[in-house]
Amino acid sequence: MKHALFLFMCAEVFYDISGLHVQGQTPDIGKDLCEKFGWPERDKNQRGRMLEEPRIFYGVITNGEDPLLLETHIHEVYDLVQRFVVVEGLVIHTMEKNLHPPLDFDSPNFARFGHKLKTISMTKEMALNMTRQQKCAPECLDKITYPIENGQRRLIGEAFKDELRSGDIVIVADIDEVVTPEALQALLKCEPPSFLEVKTDLKNGKVPCGTNSRTKVLFKSQYMYFHIDCPVAKVWWHPDAVPADCLLHAGWDTQDVRVREGGTMTGPVAAYHLHNVGRTDEELEFKYKTYLEACSQMDAICHHGNVPEMRKRVCDQSTPHLGPGEWSFSYRALNDLVDPQLERGWLSEMDDSVKSLGHSPLRLPNEQPERFEHFWYSRQHGSHRTRGSKRNV
Repeated sequence: MKHALFLFMCAEVFYDISGLHVQGQTPDIGKDLCEKFGWPERDKNQRGRMLEEPRIFYGVITNGEDPLLLETHIHEVYDLVQRFVVVEGLVIHTMEKNLHPPLDFDSPNFARFGHKLKTISMTKEMALNMTRQQKCAPECLDKITYPIENGQRRLIGEAFKDELRSGDIVIVADIDEVVTPEALQALLKCEPPSFLEVKTDLKNGKVPCGTNSRTKVLFKSQYMYFHIDCPVAKVWWHPDAVPADCLLHAGWDTQDVRVREGGTMTGPVAAYHLHNVGRTDEELEFKYKTYLEACSQMDAICHHGNVPEMRKRVCDQSTPHLGPGEWSFSYRALNDLVDPQLERGWLSEMDDSVKSLGHSPLRLPNEQPERFEHFWYSRQHGSHRTRGSKRNV
């Protein structure tokens, strides 16, 4: 009787993975996902179990600028990853002290992730040691591209290097680049062709990854600009994923996962780029003034009071199209916003089930909406919500 009850309960499970929704039966989710992404299913034994079950090691970098966005990111992917690593920079690009207070990973919002979460705080000394040209740092810092970010990303790999094994998957992201659960499921149940090539090289005694520009999987990302209800029809090509064998057998590090050229982008949208989402006007002004490539006096973001107009231009359908003209200020708006080809709305590849949502496609803002009012433009400024894009991107 107990076994019958158990089977009955299992039969009533709901599966809901970004558009794949089946009630009352167990669907072949793996097959559907593999067909959607155009990746072959992983090898299975006669009982239908995968011969090799990869694990996902996922790392992000942050400067502590938005704890709520970081929590949202971890919450979204947590169930599907083996390890989630956060490397927090305690200094900015100029090697000055980061003005954001250190993240409190002992708080209830982050302590709940303790089982899988590893954190590293990168000090000034650590940053200098992790630059590519550490012999001349800090004297030649102006010649090093993004020294802080480079160092942070290398430290991601230090956090899980003793755990990696052949067949695992490594993903490197920024705090605002969130891979969808659907895409993570696809990586676990299917095998991108470039990952299969790595296996073949290893079997044939060849060094994998190094000469294969296709090795990386680039997650096609939907931009959400300033707010989660303000999508723009622009493709972003991060985060990045590689087989762990690139790190174990080809000399890659986790910075290479991000910056090494090449890779194949997913066909479906597989991530969200939450660009400047959740930031106040003052936080955005501080961000662009302290970038390695900081704003200049020609840029509107360098002058107080111009962010509200840029927000409205992105989010309010009643305003003029994006582009270089029709701004009330004489300065230059953010680079993306002066592109006359950029349109408000969703990418054409975005699932209709997401486009039609009256809520966030991310889990935590739906589960705890009272904490996320500032993530929404429409809830703060009215109902001029962005409609779908007409352009095929």
